[in-house]
Amino acid sequence: MKKTLTLLCASTLALTTAAASEQVTLQGVPVSGSLGAAVSRQMYAQIVTNTDNFTFDNITYWVGEGENQAALVLQWNDDREAGALVWGYRFNSTATGYDMIKAIAAADGRLYFAASNSAFGYTIGGIGFDLDGDGDVAIMDGDTRIEVTDGFAENSNFDNLKAADSDDLWVSGWNAGYWSYYVSDDGTMPPTGYSNFGASSRQLANGSVDGWYYASMSDPQTTWKTLVAVEQPTSAPTLPEEFTDGFFIQNEDWLGHALGSINWVAADGTVYYNIDNKANGDTEVLGNTSQYGQIYGGHYYALSKQGTRLVIFDAKTMKVVKSFETIGGDSRAVLGVDAGKVYLSTSAGIFILNVDDNDFTLSEAAISGTAGEVGMM
Repeated sequence: MKKTLTLLCASTLALTTAAASEQVTLQGVPVSGSLGAAVSRQMYAQIVTNTDNFTFDNITYWVGEGENQAALVLQWNDDREAGALVWGYRFNSTATGYDMIKAIAAADGRLYFAASNSAFGYTIGGIGFDLDGDGDVAIMDGDTRIEVTDGFAENSNFDNLKAADSDDLWVSGWNAGYWSYYVSDDGTMPPTGYSNFGASSRQLANGSVDGWYYASMSDPQTTWKTLVAVEQPTSAPTLPEEFTDGFFIQNEDWLGHALGSINWVAADGTVYYNIDNKANGDTEVLGNTSQYGQIYGGHYYALSKQGTRLVIFDAKTMKVVKSFETIGGDSRAVLGVDAGKVYLSTSAGIFILNVDDNDFTLSEAAISGTAGEVGMM
């Protein structure tokens, strides 16, 4: 028994060593070192699938026209995804795997990706999906916001990219994790053939299936989840003329990644996202960490700790009446005193906001004796 175990271990070690030492490619790009070793392990690992005979007949969202059909399968390996998402693609004549994902991203406003172009063709490093359907689709390269056009942004800084909206499905990487590319041409879903080529070199045929699977460096084992047909997106509801029958939800959001936001839930259950922006010409109006909101005297007072400290909205229309970048300190809370006066508590005391026919003016100094941190009032 001991000899058998020793031989098995030696065989496994030899296979692993061979796999790690041979020339490998990731989306057609030659890779080596720890990345090459991870890709090699994934190529030799057994693929696990959890699917119930999913076929082209199960696809509900189709993009393109033509007599040929192909499918796109995406898996982020995020606990929030219901399963691996599947779209359909129709085409005539010739098309590549890159043509398919680009066409689907352009048609479905929820799907977006980042890629770079080189001598090896297009390399896809980040893929996102607007999970909450709020339309906030953009990519952050550090502190720089990158807008996507038709679902695509060209950027090669894959290890540093994030979704502008933390609610989205998004993962990006190269050296810290990477998008693996699997293909089949006989309708097999999910595909199990590891592609040695990138998407722009991949020629689609009738019945082709392309699968994108995000693999971590620590665990390159491929385990496909149950396949889920993507539904057609529903159009965002038109904002009501007045916000008078429902309730607000103010979200401080994620410091360094997104500004605060205000959502509205109507009495019939309809949810309107980011009404602070949409009611003001799709312009971002709140500051960072918008942790306090108060309705008083027909106005909605939204406070943020950094950036634009105070935004005053008309509480019915959510149009901005006035905003303040500074209010003497970092904002904390609001307390209405009477029709012409509002107290603002800050990290530097309580300041008086004078209200006179919507001409809001702020006292230059804090109320005597309140200097220093003041929270709720």
